[in-house]
Formats: sequence, structure tokens, C-alpha cells
Amino acid sequence: MDTVSQAIGGLHAGLPCARRFGEAGDWGWNYDAFSGLGFHVVLRGEGWVTAPGTAPQRVSAGDVALAPHGASHAFSRRPRPLSDVPGLPTHRWAEPAPPGEVDILCGSYRLTRGVPHHFLRTLPEILVLPGAGTEKLLADLLADDIDGRGPGSDASLVALIDLIVVTVLRRWDDQESEQARFALRHPAIAAVLSMVHDDPGADWGLLRLSRAAGMSRTAFARDFKAVVGETPVAFVTGVRLGLAARALRETGAPLATIARGAGYSSEFAFASAFRRRYGVAPGRFREAGNET
Repeated sequence: MDTVSQAIGGLHAGLPCARRFGEAGDWGWNYDAFSGLGFHVVLRGEGWVTAPGTAPQRVSAGDVALAPHGASHAFSRRPRPLSDVPGLPTHRWAEPAPPGEVDILCGSYRLTRGVPHHFLRTLPEILVLPGAGTEKLLADLLADDIDGRGPGSDASLVALIDLIVVTVLRRWDDQESEQARFALRHPAIAAVLSMVHDDPGADWGLLRLSRAAGMSRTAFARDFKAVVGETPVAFVTGVRLGLAARALRETGAPLATIARGAGYSSEFAFASAFRRRYGVAPGRFREAGNET
């Protein structure tokens, strides 16, 4: 499975949310940091998105602003400091947006357990991509779906959010792929990342990983943490458990099957690792997903 697919699959462990806003006047919304991913698609009008430590960026009709790992940010009619923009909660459903000078669709996956996939955490806090037509079309479909709330809305909500996010990440990946970013900094570690993604259930101990990189264990562990942002063991565990969380939410496969697919020799070992990362047992995690 490719990196973008893995990143999207890991988000399925969270709650999908979408809301449409129509505003006029000197509007502005401040979004607190959260664990997950969020995006804004401007359907009509324009605004400015600002994140800590970054210059304000204009977002016009058809453009997409993506917060790939839930960084705090503000979206407003004019460039404003974060502290000057009021907060506004995001709900799963909303009434049709009232007429206004700007019409914006906001969507997110909010993770109550775990953290976004490492690929998403390597991206900038805010990405603004000019509209290419596809995102606007998908956003219009999602906006209509939110307004209508017809049968099958839960399924279409997830599908349309996924398509918007995948489209944006593909465009960004075309510009600057994860592999290219890591390869520039450390080609050996980039190769190891690809190997783990290709076969996450393999016996990826520190010794095997370091040998695959052609490095000593000490040097590999040091460089891996500096480049990727987490230890090799934590990275492998995150990839495996992210796939397992997706399987729990999206399939009815037995826990033993999911455990083996994630590289664990027993359900007990899998359940212990899953509980440490997500704070809840695999069975309860699956039940909670079916309740949303």
C-alpha cells in the first residue's frame, strides 16, 4: 500500500466531520490544534489562512487550504493575527449555509486516539493549493450532501472527504514527495521507509533495519530519529497499528487475523500494543467506530 493510502487509512480511526459556512462582513474563525487532519475549500469568495510562524496566505474560490496534522490556524476575510480571530466549533452536520459574500466547506478527521500518520506530520502546518477543478467539484458534492442529509450520508461523508484529501495530497506529492524529501536528507533511511511500507508485518527489529540501511545500530537509530521524528521501533509500530485500526473500523476480520497482518504473533501481544497506542482495547475500538 502506498504512503498516501496508508495515511488516509490511519485517519479512518477518527471521526469524519464536515460543515459548510456562509458569512459576510468582517468574518473570521480560529481553529485550535487537534490530532487529525482538516481542510477548507472555498466555494465562493476568498479569505486568508494564517498559522503560527507563517505569513498569511490568500485562498480564493476553488482553492484548498489543508492542515495535514491539525495545526492551529485561523481563516478570515482579511489577514489577522490568531489571537484576534474568534473560535468556532466544527460539527458533523450543519444547516444549509446562509447567503453571504463567502461560502466555505470545512472538513476534518479528528483522532481521539493516536496521532496522524508520519507522512502527514512531515508536511507543513498549512498547505494552500490553487484550485484545479477536481477539488471544487468534490466539495460541491460534499456540500450538497451535508445540506441534504439523505440516506447513506454517513458513507458518502467519508467517501467524499477521502477523495478531497487524496486529491490534495496527490497534487502535493507530485510537487514534493515524501520519498524525495527524505532521500535528500538521508537516502538510506528513505529506502528503509519504503521497505517497511511495502511489508509492514515483517520482523523489523532494530538490527534488521540498520543492516538494511547499511549502518550501525547506534548511528541508524540516531539518524532515523533526527530525520523521521521518532524512533525506528515507534515508526514500525505506528505503521502496523495504523493499518490494524483501519481494519478494525472497515472490516469484520477476526482480531487474530488482524493481529497476524500487523506482525504480531498473538492476540494478547497485539491487544497490549494497541491499547498502549490508542488507549482502548481493539474490540472496544471497533465497537466505538460502529457507534458513530
